[in-house]
Amino acid sequence: MLSFKSTFATLAVVGAVSVQAITVSDQCQSTLTQLVLSPSSQCLNAQALIGLATTSADASLVGPINNWLTGLCSQAACSNDTLSAIVTNITSGCSSDLQSAGVGTVNTQQLIPIVQQAYPTVRKIACLTDTQNSKGLCVTETLTSLEGQVGTLSTNAIQSLAQQISQGNLPNVSSSTICTDCTKAAYNIINTDYPSLINSNANSSVAQTCGSSFTDGSNPSTVVQGGSNNTANAAASEGILTATNPVGFIFTLMGFGSVFVLAA
Repeated sequence: MLSFKSTFATLAVVGAVSVQAITVSDQCQSTLTQLVLSPSSQCLNAQALIGLATTSADASLVGPINNWLTGLCSQAACSNDTLSAIVTNITSGCSSDLQSAGVGTVNTQQLIPIVQQAYPTVRKIACLTDTQNSKGLCVTETLTSLEGQVGTLSTNAIQSLAQQISQGNLPNVSSSTICTDCTKAAYNIINTDYPSLINSNANSSVAQTCGSSFTDGSNPSTVVQGGSNNTANAAASEGILTATNPVGFIFTLMGFGSVFVLAA
């Protein structure tokens, strides 16, 4: 069984590599281009993903990711109608590419409510801000800390790490990267929005790694919600996620914009 630290590092690397690893068809590129240019995609700050997609293969992705999320969090949240339209356009325009990527046939009508329900939680975690750290966003802070231990999180380096992980060679990540106020705040969000996700075994694993105070439910005073709340979305319901390690869900946001940068 993977340790809590190993799972954390694995999900971080796999999530980050997903945004730049696939070549797409002309039809899909056209779909994504229209989406990036559409005013309706402003809630995802889709235009900033161009910078992420065009980053040199040997350059760190942390800066472009920070720019994307900073802009995303300053925008009003996406409405359910907008999310529905985005999912419909991508699954239609990129269906063959998704199948080539191993996703298989996507049932759009099943996927839409999943995205709508998961989006508020992902966005809240993406926009967490550490008021005592110059890096600002918790995602940026955490990825920067991770870089200090595994090296530059460039496209090439992440793909190499992903290959190592697939072979069972897991990176070693210290508790100082995992057990922070930022990750505790994200853990609390998940536990509130998806209480059925964190079972007693997962909670014990987290407490064993980070200490009992990490799972006491109190919110760190140094971490605040940085996103705009101008648009209300439906509350997340239980049972949507099946991840066995709750803190790893922090990094699902790293793949949240992957459909916009498949052409990189």
